[in-house]
Amino acid sequence: MISNSIYEFHDVFAAEVQKLEADRRQLAAEIATTGDYSWPLPVNLSRLISNAQKTFKIDLWRCSDVHPMEIVEAVDKLQERLKVFLAMIF
Repeated sequence: MISNSIYEFHDVFAAEVQKLEADRRQLAAEIATTGDYSWPLPVNLSRLISNAQKTFKIDLWRCSDVHPMEIVEAVDKLQERLKVFLAMIF
């Protein structure tokens, strides 16, 4: 039983790593093509992360009680709900 779950975890995390690598390649090839990663984003990511840490009382000095599989599943569900709109610049 444990070995099946270990293999399942491995497969899920390997797929997640592949998605992240593909996203990184797309970012470098299509979005940040100049190599300058300091351009402004539509949201202040550091503030967003800081607010989430305060809201959910995240202690950076302690281990989380959230299972990594829960995180992967929650991110996948969030990505399904997100709507992406392409802007045309004239």
